[in-house]
Amino acid sequence: MKIRLMFGEQEKAPLLQDVSSLLYDFELLYDFCLVTSSEEYSGYRFSPSFWYRNRRGIKDVHMLRVSKMSKESPLSIELLLADSIAVFGVVLTFIQTAVMVYELRNRQKTELEIEKLKLEIAKLKGKSSPRKPQRTLRHENENTTLRVITKRLQTNSIKLEYFEIETESEDDKKVTFT
Repeated sequence: MKIRLMFGEQEKAPLLQDVSSLLYDFELLYDFCLVTSSEEYSGYRFSPSFWYRNRRGIKDVHMLRVSKMSKESPLSIELLLADSIAVFGVVLTFIQTAVMVYELRNRQKTELEIEKLKLEIAKLKGKSSPRKPQRTLRHENENTTLRVITKRLQTNSIKLEYFEIETESEDDKKVTFT
């Protein structure tokens, strides 16, 4: 599964701090989606170490990979999700957060695309569904963590203009959501 992100043109060269923070915050968002949606990480406990680079305990096979990156303006990046982890909840949470952060102009279209993605991913994964959250201390920590990641992405000077998710269905057809 691929996720393509394209960011807006910058009037002047962006600060290195903004670029590195942007990439790291998308990494945090993916890791958050992974540990809150995958059964494999159901025992994960949020702590201050979540914010450190190598402290989330994500298996190498599940880590987000970069397949393409264009540093020219506009910045664009193509990310790869491992097939083993391209599960319903991870992708859905990622999309919902991206929508929330960037307030896409056409919400109705986005909601339909999310529903289409839910159906396609359910087909790909044999109608799997995300874990149901339980009201626990972990759930409260998840909400706080997501709010912080969302705020960090919202306040970055580099703004997401476009994102696309591409997956392949059971009959090897490419399905793209923008």
